[in-house]
Amino acid sequence: MIIILGIFFLLVGILFDDVITYVLIGKGFGVLENNLVYVYYGLVIFIVATWAGYIFIGYFWVMINNWYRKIYMTNGVGRQWADILVFLWCIIIMFIVINKVLLGWNHINIIFDSFEEEKHIQQQAIIQQVTEYKESHPEQYKVEMASSYTTSFMKISYFKMILVILASYWLFRVGYKVKPYGC
Repeated sequence: MIIILGIFFLLVGILFDDVITYVLIGKGFGVLENNLVYVYYGLVIFIVATWAGYIFIGYFWVMINNWYRKIYMTNGVGRQWADILVFLWCIIIMFIVINKVLLGWNHINIIFDSFEEEKHIQQQAIIQQVTEYKESHPEQYKVEMASSYTTSFMKISYFKMILVILASYWLFRVGYKVKPYGC
């Protein structure tokens, strides 16, 4: 069950962030995308890299959970370490999913704002300014987008940290009904 839920949550994250990002790029908002892979290497490499990353995470999620089951079935040594490792993977998955859902929500708001005439005009003016800046100062544009990406990525609130830990614990407890250290 935990494997299915983890993959499901990753798919929700993909739907919210990546698919909506592709829609925004298709609507002409690509110059506002600050993902480093997209800025430095372009759309095709961005798509390939993100999907390769998801396949990597999904593969190791399945592999670690299968390994975890084998340890508990054979009463193997290191069960407590296996608990910690699986819980850390739960944290990684929930961190990715929660961030992607929040980014996707921001992208949905941008799309909805583009339907209002006044906000659409403002968005087009911003896109025009950024496009001109990108064409006139391509290296500085990349530096600014990299700076924007790292500051936005590293900004995490206490609420988000608590939400990630609680969601990770919930994901772990749904999959495994273990008690730490045999209590």
